[in-house]
Amino acid sequence: MVSLATYPNIDPDHPACFSTTVMTDMLRGDLGFGGVVISDSFHAKAVRSLPPGKAAVEYFQAGGTMLLDTSRPPLYAMERAVLAQAQADPAFAKTIKADVLLVLSAKADAGLLL
Repeated sequence: MVSLATYPNIDPDHPACFSTTVMTDMLRGDLGFGGVVISDSFHAKAVRSLPPGKAAVEYFQAGGTMLLDTSRPPLYAMERAVLAQAQADPAFAKTIKADVLLVLSAKADAGLLL
């Protein structure tokens, strides 16, 4: 689970959940982590200042795999924004497809798929 905190000595301009430095460079690159990167709840005060759709797109662009929210209404805006971005940007669509396959693979490995 990636933090919503901002780490000034790593990436002072972005919370970890929106930071390619944290999620792509460090977690995926330096540490070689190939698993599912899950967000903390995007309903938390630390990220609520961003519109939900923008937050979702930025999260996936930074390297996140699965986004969580503890409130249902923002999820609809997130879904619409992610789908719109995927339709407009083939590279983003490829990223989202890879994320979906990674989550399904993890679920299969854990015996969670029927």
